Amino acid sequence: MTGLKTLWQSHSTAILTKVRLLRSLVWPVISHGCESWTLKNSDESRMKSFEMKSPRQLLCVSWTDRTTNDWVLQKAETEPNLLQAIKKRKLSFYGHVLRKEGSYMEKETIYTVQHEVKGEEEDRRCIGMITL
Repeated sequence: MTGLKTLWQSHSTAILTKVRLLRSLVWPVISHGCESWTLKNSDESRMKSFEMKSPRQLLCVSWTDRTTNDWVLQKAETEPNLLQAIKKRKLSFYGHVLRKEGSYMEKETIYTVQHEVKGEEEDRRCIGMITL
């Protein structure tokens, strides 16, 4: 984003144009290969903070200014949906792998992990528990 800094700070470029450029130039770089990521809570919070930092840079609003995130999003006419898009891509890749014909390493890994988890749960069950 440092190469685009002069564009973000330009007052002659419309905010909507800046937001569109952000979504088309920066977000694909950030979310590249996200289908294989393991998203932790720390990763999610970093994504959310980046998603708020970007519109603030576009609007030239410092983090020390007393402006709420809602005001920034309303002024930029956008919504925070980067994390939601990443999760959607992960689920679509998971479905793609499961529908794949034949025997593939990804598919075998998913099935192995699922059966191991089920096996661990069955070992931990008490004798008197009712199965549904």
